Amino acid sequence: MPLVACTACKAQTSTENQEKLLEILNDSDFDALDELVSPSSFTSTVEPDSCYYTALHLLNNGGTERAIELLQYGKTHASWQIAQECARKLCSLGTTQEREASAKYFAEAYPQERDADFYILEELFNQKKYKEALKACPLPALADFAFPQDEQKAKSETQKKRIKQNLEAQNKKTKYQLLCLLKTKNPKFTEYFTLWVNNWNISEEHESFLKFWEELPQEEKDAAQIVNGQNPETLAELLQFRVTVKQKKYKQALLMLAALPYSPENFTSKVFSDFGRAELYGGVAAKEGASTFRTIAEKTKDPDIAFLAWFYCAQFSVNEKNFDAALNAFVLSMHAAPTPAKYDNALWYYLKTAKTVSLEAAKDALKTYASTWQDPEYFEDFLRDLAADLLQGHYWDDFVEIYKLIQDYADPNSQAQYAYVSGRLIEETMAKNPFEGMGRLQAAQACYEKAYDGNHTALYYRFLSAEQLGIPIEENIEKNSTLQFERDKALETLAIGYAEHALFDEAYKTYMAHYHDIGIECASELSRIFSRAAEKDCTLHYDALSIINRAASRSDATLSKEVLYLLYPRPYLSEVKNAAETFGVNEDVLFGLIRTESYFDKTIASRAGATGLAQLMDATANDIAKKLKIKEFDLKDAQTNVNFGAYYLNNLTGRLDNSIMMALFAYNGGIARVRRWQKAAKDLPVDLFLETIPFLETRDYGRKVLSAAALYGYLYYNKTVHQVVQEIIGTKPQIESNKLNEAQNEGKSG
Repeated sequence: MPLVACTACKAQTSTENQEKLLEILNDSDFDALDELVSPSSFTSTVEPDSCYYTALHLLNNGGTERAIELLQYGKTHASWQIAQECARKLCSLGTTQEREASAKYFAEAYPQERDADFYILEELFNQKKYKEALKACPLPALADFAFPQDEQKAKSETQKKRIKQNLEAQNKKTKYQLLCLLKTKNPKFTEYFTLWVNNWNISEEHESFLKFWEELPQEEKDAAQIVNGQNPETLAELLQFRVTVKQKKYKQALLMLAALPYSPENFTSKVFSDFGRAELYGGVAAKEGASTFRTIAEKTKDPDIAFLAWFYCAQFSVNEKNFDAALNAFVLSMHAAPTPAKYDNALWYYLKTAKTVSLEAAKDALKTYASTWQDPEYFEDFLRDLAADLLQGHYWDDFVEIYKLIQDYADPNSQAQYAYVSGRLIEETMAKNPFEGMGRLQAAQACYEKAYDGNHTALYYRFLSAEQLGIPIEENIEKNSTLQFERDKALETLAIGYAEHALFDEAYKTYMAHYHDIGIECASELSRIFSRAAEKDCTLHYDALSIINRAASRSDATLSKEVLYLLYPRPYLSEVKNAAETFGVNEDVLFGLIRTESYFDKTIASRAGATGLAQLMDATANDIAKKLKIKEFDLKDAQTNVNFGAYYLNNLTGRLDNSIMMALFAYNGGIARVRRWQKAAKDLPVDLFLETIPFLETRDYGRKVLSAAALYGYLYYNKTVHQVVQEIIGTKPQIESNKLNEAQNEGKSG
């Protein structure tokens, strides 16, 4: 009986201390933290995982000795992932002997980790135990080291990320391994150094190695052996050339290359790529560059070099304005492309060059090659810019024709844009109906249905398509994903633990680095924790939204109403409500504007100098203050900033024929520009006017605010998406059943 009572008492104390710990950490009360963790009994009265997170706080505040004790406890008592993090952290703490012991422990306990033997390598190198370091962490066999994994051959984003992480881990080790070989005068140094310089992408570790090399005494450099004709000092100069190219100092790189005893024809593909960039951006004359790379392309037997040589030949030909030669060279580069990613790269430039030549050339290029690209999303920006060029030039028929060319091949977001706009152009009789067997309104409806049903994340076009179709979209906003997703539960536990223990930077970095492996349920919990903490630190609103937005943008994400509330929160509700009532602005629109402008970080400032929740420039704020007869103000004060933003939006709306959408364009791009654009647009409907705006930022701004306002209206204000779209953009459903019945009698050509 006494034993039961004692156990219950201990459990209660543990719970109380755990709660107290989290409260202290979230209050950043480090005096109270020192007092709480001082007793030796602390570790037995909190969850073992908390020892790791508490240790990080102590390290950040000078409590190294106690932090080491907590990490030692967590290393053996915490859950698997947290125990590993404790062991990893200990590798950089304590005395030389303690760090070495920790590094050996980590290597033995976690041999499957990429960095398992890195810490012992680093520690022994720092102790100048070079042979022992190489024994503890040997280099891979030369054959395995010679050809590193290629990210461009990855078949998925997850695989690409893992290859990148493998390369980063190997580079960190290679730097120390090479230095160990060099210090021990091992002839294998030159063999490995040759491969690392010639066959690997340049990393931060290459740059770091170069600094080590430059600081070496000359006698140590001279001791490095020449192997198979490769001189280490010359290799170091080649490495310096490649690092200089990475730093985009192209003219300086060309001068370095001229002093080296190398012929471009004998470069590896990695070095040749850097050579091409240096020539292209270093000031080599266009005609000379095109000739140089054409000659190499025609002679080489190496397919990688052929791809690059034709690619740079094409680039120089573009600079020479010899577009026929450029297009031909890009095609030859595509034919020689060793990977799908490189094929897409050459094709992207081919399409861009064709667009420069003429609209007809761009159409012909898409007709020929749209079906051949490998990654449709790679071409999203090209199609976006092409759409803007076509619509700004009022090439309505050409726009619809290009939609037909790409409708089965483009990325989902591009398909949504092209489909919706094509439907509007056909419906308004601004473009011919090219769809055989369909009347004009039937063709428009088919376009809207494509934009509405597509597997895309472009809410703007989904909402406007629903508006044209007269569909009550509210019942389809939430979606359940049927795609399988393999979560890394250990990583999820780590990220949540960081957030719960007020280590928000670590939680954010962990999520963003590994979001492919973290489910939306975990992202939602992270967003909730960040949002609660944002009541004390408003900058965390931005991170909370960034996390959930990244999670929701995945095609395998389930969008429940709970997720939507996290995506469209209402911080500063009283301030927004007050400003909306005072200045006659809809709350849903004002929330949409603030979310788009600042992600609810009231301290944020843009590079252009805009400040606060509604992102106001000083000159604009000063003008508003005069009109409101306010002598002193602080744009980082939430109520002031929202008031000024609401006043400004209301003022712009009144000056632009009471059009909220036009006011939003002016809020972002300036009223003078909007009036100039209106004059050029010649009374286009507002939704089509948006597509002709020359500034991508302003086009996207209008789309984002409308989409956000529609969700705010739906979630909080008992509005339908239709009502919000009507209020902002003023369009009405055009495709109605009676009109479709009439359309059956229209001619097939429209």
